[in-house]
Amino acid sequence: MKKAELRTHCLEQRSSLSVDQAFAASRKIADHFFDSVDLTAVKRFHSYIPIEKFREIDTLPIFRHIWDRYPAIDTLAPRLNFDSGEIESVPFRAETELIENKWGIREPGRESAVDARDIDLAVVPLLCFDDRGHRVGYGRGFYDRFLAKCRVDCNKVGLSFFGPAERIEGIGDHDMALDVIITPDRVFKP
Repeated sequence: MKKAELRTHCLEQRSSLSVDQAFAASRKIADHFFDSVDLTAVKRFHSYIPIEKFREIDTLPIFRHIWDRYPAIDTLAPRLNFDSGEIESVPFRAETELIENKWGIREPGRESAVDARDIDLAVVPLLCFDDRGHRVGYGRGFYDRFLAKCRVDCNKVGLSFFGPAERIEGIGDHDMALDVIITPDRVFKP
């Protein structure tokens, strides 16, 4: 299926989940994350903050667990730079004030950006993925550009409510594949 068709289908599928279903699935994904991802060598961890109106997988339980059990890990979250069209990775802690940007996305607003090359593990949102680790996002390319700036050995993790699509048509050179995709039922390592 082409990216645009998959995007529409997956948005519909995700919006059909009840709040309780999304909450339960997010908890399972967080449990699988800690069962399958080794954090012992991670110094800088980047993850998105969920956009509630899009019913994204809730990453806050992952952040809270890291703050609680791995206090030496620097936790980072995205801030959109609308001038450059790029994601900046900025410090995010329990006490960080979140500011709503012009798209209604909550993000840390006052911290200085960290170089993407310093990130050891990056968790990214997606709508769907295939068994080769390719993802379909919202179609603006923010995360592909961001992941391209990360080191080659940065562990790139995607979170999905659903299993893989059979095939994503139209994958280009700019599309960054993921190393691990975690669903409520399974962990995929392409």
